[in-house]
Amino acid sequence: MPKFLTLYMKKETIEENTTRYVGLVDSWSSNTKLDTCNVEIGDSVYWVTIKRASLYIVSALRVGRILSYTDFVRQYGKDLADGWPHGELFYIAAHATTIAIDRDVSPTDAKQIRFESNKDRLKFNPPGSDCLDPQTLRAPRMMTPASALILDKYLGHYVQVSANYITVWKSFL
Repeated sequence: MPKFLTLYMKKETIEENTTRYVGLVDSWSSNTKLDTCNVEIGDSVYWVTIKRASLYIVSALRVGRILSYTDFVRQYGKDLADGWPHGELFYIAAHATTIAIDRDVSPTDAKQIRFESNKDRLKFNPPGSDCLDPQTLRAPRMMTPASALILDKYLGHYVQVSANYITVWKSFL
């Protein structure tokens, strides 16, 4: 059964880096946090952040292949592999969304999101408010399939990823 993972993107990362990638397809990822989450082919990764106490979804990808560093370099080049900090593995999307920094999730929908853990809900502070606690998503979390569908409605459509979507990232090195 596929997993649905959230990974938190810091405000500084968005301001310093992500804004220049808006509109690009999030066709691959490599991150030490992904390496520790036992991500497999068919799993979905949702990059999220919290701005002004609200949940935002930056992008998402469905894993189609998992490559070692050596295999990624062989297929796409060392310059692309080493252009950003990376983990041990490279997660290549079968399907992905574009990157955006303005997809805010309504508080009503955010309150419906559930996780596969004892702490199964997002934390709002103060309790009962619409203000999302900034610490609630700092660690990677596994969502339920129904919760992934909530986020998917904010993402629009996924595109099928080809090698061209991956190599376009070289222009940002």
